[in-house]
Amino acid sequence: MAQLQDHLRGETDRYECELRLRHRDGHWVWVLDRGRICTWTEQGEPEWVMGIHLDISQRKAAEAELERLAHYDSLTGLARHSLLNAHIRQAMSQARRHDSQFALLFLDLDGFKQVNDVHGHEAGNQLLAELARRMKSCLREIDTVARIGGDEFAALVVDLPERAAVLPLVQRLLETLALPVRQGAQSMQVSASIGVAFHQRDASLDDLMQQADAAMYQAKRSGKNRYQIAPQMRR
Repeated sequence: MAQLQDHLRGETDRYECELRLRHRDGHWVWVLDRGRICTWTEQGEPEWVMGIHLDISQRKAAEAELERLAHYDSLTGLARHSLLNAHIRQAMSQARRHDSQFALLFLDLDGFKQVNDVHGHEAGNQLLAELARRMKSCLREIDTVARIGGDEFAALVVDLPERAAVLPLVQRLLETLALPVRQGAQSMQVSASIGVAFHQRDASLDDLMQQADAAMYQAKRSGKNRYQIAPQMRR
């Protein structure tokens, strides 16, 4: 309506916008609404507007699918790296405003290469999809789980009352990911090495990721199937 009023006041040469309209059958469709004043009164006021409505629902569905593919991993349905980064930046902004706490977890699967070698690539994909489902089941809806590499994952855990509150979740992830995954007659089993980094007021997104990544590799070097908390940064 604001765009239409701008055109009626002569501020734009035509009116055009995309909006949703309810179809007479009850469902909603996306419409491109486009029009232009075609006649004026003797006093110079708009008299008639001529325009069209185009159903662009299929185009909108295609755009939504492209956006989904850009932000979510096709195999696991988890967030991609770009979406994880956006959520981390949002968490950092909220933490600064509300003095809240959040943690970033980096997870690397132990023994995944052996699963691929023994059972094949397709079985490995099925294993990844199942483990992704398990990770999501361990976290809350407000948290984010992302696939950031072949068998590397990340979890953003927000709104922590205190840092220690994330530890039961980390332990639950270790236990859940270590359970066997059955595919027909075969059983596959891996574990996870997890690095945990906590938000620090002066740290950047890159700082946080580097801390979580370094802690994860420390956990792997220390024997795997365990977690390591990143030390506080010194500036």
